[in-house]
Amino acid sequence: MKTNLPLMICAFVFAISTQILQAQNIFNGEPVQVVGQFNGYGTTPYNSDYRTTTYRRLSLTAGTPTDGRGQWATRINVQSTGGNVTPVNMAGGGGAGFLFISGPSGNRFANKWGFSAIGQGGLNTINNNTAYNSGNDMGLNMSTAGYYSFVFNDVGYTGTDAQYYVGYTTTLPITVSNTNVLVNPNGSATISLSTGGTPAANERVYVRYTLSTNFAGTGVSNIVLASGSGGAYTATIPNQGVGANVRYYLFTSTQTLAELNAYSEVKKSLALLNFDDNGGLNYGYSISAVAIKFNAFTAVKNNNNTVQLSWAMQNASYASHYEIYVSYNGINFVLAGAVEAKLAEDKYSFTHQSTYKNTTYYKIVASEKDGNKAVSQIVTVKNKMALAQLNIYPNPATSFINIELPLLDKGAYNVIIINSVGQIMQAKTYNSINANAVLNVAIDAKYQKGIYQVQLANGCKTYKAAFVVN
Repeated sequence: MKTNLPLMICAFVFAISTQILQAQNIFNGEPVQVVGQFNGYGTTPYNSDYRTTTYRRLSLTAGTPTDGRGQWATRINVQSTGGNVTPVNMAGGGGAGFLFISGPSGNRFANKWGFSAIGQGGLNTINNNTAYNSGNDMGLNMSTAGYYSFVFNDVGYTGTDAQYYVGYTTTLPITVSNTNVLVNPNGSATISLSTGGTPAANERVYVRYTLSTNFAGTGVSNIVLASGSGGAYTATIPNQGVGANVRYYLFTSTQTLAELNAYSEVKKSLALLNFDDNGGLNYGYSISAVAIKFNAFTAVKNNNNTVQLSWAMQNASYASHYEIYVSYNGINFVLAGAVEAKLAEDKYSFTHQSTYKNTTYYKIVASEKDGNKAVSQIVTVKNKMALAQLNIYPNPATSFINIELPLLDKGAYNVIIINSVGQIMQAKTYNSINANAVLNVAIDAKYQKGIYQVQLANGCKTYKAAFVVN
């Protein structure tokens, strides 16, 4: 370990720093330096190369936190030739390790952070500085060429909570930038981001999010992994409840997702290479209830093989567009067209060309400007020349359905209701059914949300239709 100033002078220097600047953690006029065996413990040049770290704040614009969001960071390029230093494996101990130091020009070693015992710190993990102004130099294996990113927790002139992270990558760590956030109908959010290049094999892109006001060490946050290639990545923040206010920032790290999410909040803030936190303000979005609502939706078949769809909306000014979907079995829907929303209109229509001879099913999906969606009920249109068929209403259903039986011969019929995996929910025989009869069937608690099929058979013919339980 490097020799300090005489004890009396060192104590005097430290006392001045504490008295004047203890509320500011480490004095930014005497920034933290990283020196060691790799550069002969040299402190010069000062403030002009890799050995002098830069102070940075994470996810806040002011203040001097000690919970990982206040950091001293630098990056050392280790190469056999042409780098900042040449490769070296430092075992630790006097003259064989490295230190974080800070002090005035007359004694750059006035404050030192190291290990209480001789040992080697870990790469790509969080290490504790177990000694302040005592102990031993910290070992570190820097024998492989590449980039070593140092991040030191700014806790001030103390060894308490003094932690550091050294992330190793074979290439220069990439930058990340927030591009867009899309709030999905289920309350999740898709974060789109861009990168400044292709990451190293062990460099990963992440999004950290919280429902707290910030990412303080006393809060609760989670991290999700982004995926992509080239310069475009996306990450999905899981669904949150209505009213939730979500804050997030982007970062890169050599840590795995499991390692990061197992860390304390302080360590989560430290284990990063580069980040985009919107200048300390963070990014954010809110989960709101769907504002738009269908007041009415009808479908009328015209004489020219067209179907006129008409609908009316509540809070229509929130809508961006309407998508019209059609199905010929009540289960599989395809997009038939779209209508752009107009600010002052709450009533819309769409004409669909249809020559189908049986029942046609329609539904509309209304999209809000912020990405939320509202879905209409399903309406049906029957061709007057259609064969015998079933008509089920209300559809979607909650507590009962009516099964309308037009154009059927009088007789005995078996009625079976089957769920989406083929299980029989109900089975009943009706010995005498008249043409144009309507059967009322209760939908009880054993029906989960989903799609169900009704089958009606009289021995030689089977008729089928589907309905949805909400």
